[in-house]
Amino acid sequence: MDRFDGAHPRAWLLTILRNTHRNRLRIRVASPLHENEQDTGLLDRSDPARSAEDVVVDEQFEAVVADALAALPTMHRVVVQLVDVDGLNYAEAAEALGVPRGTVMSRLHRARARIRTRLVAAGLVPNRSRP
Repeated sequence: MDRFDGAHPRAWLLTILRNTHRNRLRIRVASPLHENEQDTGLLDRSDPARSAEDVVVDEQFEAVVADALAALPTMHRVVVQLVDVDGLNYAEAAEALGVPRGTVMSRLHRARARIRTRLVAAGLVPNRSRP
């Protein structure tokens, strides 16, 4: 608390949250689901209007993105988490990580490019090659 200077309280709190989450993941032990719980994943697959093909493609997409995120170096994965998942802007993410704003922008660009490369290789998004 003594290191908090009053600027960017959201970034400060999200840094604490991120570090707490990391610590919990380190000690987390996998546990089986209870009878009344079910593993729904990120998508709601109970929509009757969705075709079986849509469900399979969505599951493949989730798997490829999860693998791509896991394969990213920690410095890139953390930036994706802060900006794309937690919704911080570049300045807040930079403050939370203690790096310049431009570093956040370049790491995010590289991380997104790596994720997109994996999605293109899996045939889940079109290749946007530049002429």
